[in-house]
Amino acid sequence: MKASNYLLAASFCLSQAACVSGAVSVAQPTAVERQLIGVYRQLDDELVRQASFRGQQNQPQDSLSLRRALALEQRAIQRFNEDDLQSLRQEGCVVENYQALIEARDCAVTQDEPVWARRRQRIIADENRARKTIMDWAAYRTAIEKGLPIPSATLKADIVAAYRALLRSTLQEGEWYEDSSGQQKQQGETR
Repeated sequence: MKASNYLLAASFCLSQAACVSGAVSVAQPTAVERQLIGVYRQLDDELVRQASFRGQQNQPQDSLSLRRALALEQRAIQRFNEDDLQSLRQEGCVVENYQALIEARDCAVTQDEPVWARRRQRIIADENRARKTIMDWAAYRTAIEKGLPIPSATLKADIVAAYRALLRSTLQEGEWYEDSSGQQKQQGETR
């Protein structure tokens, strides 16, 4: 379970406003959500440690170590893009889909400013690649902790569901998400 926690937490921190930190505002987080929060904390701590040892990076030797290194690299990209992603959310230019990924939405900012349209495309690609990588690492880590050679489809689905719940809990009023029926809704909207 610790591995899932590390993965979910690591991939959950998308922007400063949406970043899961030590105090999570989820009323009763599940075990998988708590694991995900821990994953983000671990990746953030490791980013700080690696900054101290620039140029002395060792190559990972096994599959889990390689996945961890890739997750760490992707977490750094998430941190770099978090302000732009939050701006896109606030402008209604992106939606959190049901697979815990980002999709583009029509919005005035990207229609009026081609630079923002290109930036949105890059940020969506970066963010989705990071999320997939971090969720993959969390799934493999959790599987290993459970004594499994690879994660099951159920374990992967549990991690996506937990990540989706964490992401949804950080959305600000008016930001967009996709519900289980595929409908796009705004946070705080009642239908």
